[in-house]
Amino acid sequence: MAITMKPKTYEEAITALEKIVARLENGDTNLDEALRLFQEGAELAAYCGKALDDAEQKIRTLSQVQDGEESES
Repeated sequence: MAITMKPKTYEEAITALEKIVARLENGDTNLDEALRLFQEGAELAAYCGKALDDAEQKIRTLSQVQDGEESES
C-alpha cells in the first residue's frame, strides 16, 4: 500500500512524509514494506528540500530586484 502519490505541494509532501515516519516508528511493518517506505520517504524529503531551495532562490531574486529598484530611486 503506497502512502503517497506524487505530491502537488510542499505541504502535501510534508504530510505524506509525516505519515511514513509514523508508520516506520510504529514498527509494525515487515522488512520489505519498511524498505519501500524508507525509499518513498527519502524521495519525499528530496522533493521538500528542492522545494525549499527553489523558494529560497525566488526570495533572493525578488530581494535583488527590489534592492535594484530602490537604488534607482
